[in-house]
Amino acid sequence: MNALLKIFLLFFSVLALEAQIVLPTPFSSLPLGTNLFRLVKTVKIKILTQTPTGALYSVGQTNLPFAPSSMQNMEEFVQKELRSLKLQPKIGAEKDDCIILVETEAGSFENWETPFKLEKTGTGWKIPEKVLEFQGRYGLGTCIVPGITGYEATVLSQDRTGFFSTITGENTIAGSCDIPSAQSAIKNGFLQLALELTVTTDTNRWWDEQYLSLFQNERYVTLDENGLPLQWSTPPPSFFRPPPLRLLLVQTPGGLELQVTGDGAESAIIEESSDLKTWEEVTYSPTSSIKATSLEGERRILISNPDKKGFYRARMPEISVLQKTKNSVTP
Repeated sequence: MNALLKIFLLFFSVLALEAQIVLPTPFSSLPLGTNLFRLVKTVKIKILTQTPTGALYSVGQTNLPFAPSSMQNMEEFVQKELRSLKLQPKIGAEKDDCIILVETEAGSFENWETPFKLEKTGTGWKIPEKVLEFQGRYGLGTCIVPGITGYEATVLSQDRTGFFSTITGENTIAGSCDIPSAQSAIKNGFLQLALELTVTTDTNRWWDEQYLSLFQNERYVTLDENGLPLQWSTPPPSFFRPPPLRLLLVQTPGGLELQVTGDGAESAIIEESSDLKTWEEVTYSPTSSIKATSLEGERRILISNPDKKGFYRARMPEISVLQKTKNSVTP
């Protein structure tokens, strides 16, 4: 029976949101940084009024589709919708306390600890602007990782390097990173990460690059700041399942080359998209600008158009490996 991986998504500021996600293990990636947003397809927003007796009723709600975007993150998306949400409090209850509830596939988010009162406008009611002025922070907080024996984080900036290790006890990252707490969690089978190691927008982050290595004795897997695997031991840790495909983008003198490697790569389906919503298979012919070669465990496609922009993925049953092209952002 697979163990359950419990993940906590945290938002801290004026509007405090918290959620819990459950994923099966072994895993091929962790929902760190922007990788978390791939789990979210629908956002349900409700404004609830809390009466003096504790009863709750809705004064406004909406259900919206959500797609990760380089132009708008989750908190900006929620802020925009909260500003435009039509609110209708009951007569006589206009001054009752309100709370915000946001529900997604990633869990439920609410500000139960910081209720607020609606503000009257010339056309109706609105949420106070100060309630909406928050900085979202998202990423992995604490999770169950069966078999984990330690972890190490390496962070780098142009003039500084930091290191955090539950194995050696070294900590030159500082901030909220706490060795005793992390070591205690490891002994109980938990991976506990400081917020700045999981949140790409955290104000305590002074680094530009980050690498997180999870260990099971001599076995290990190293992940980037978005939880995607970079390298792993052979054999890998029991809690990690290597992705069968790896997709790389290489700029060559002849154009952009997509390189797919891994088991079954020679028969992989490569697709492209301009908006991450609609995907089409990359096709080629002897007379087109797209050329392809396939060998056992490898497939390469050369696109000779240097101005080609968009997203690409290599697809096999039950898995997709996403990459970006120039001037695009991986979700």
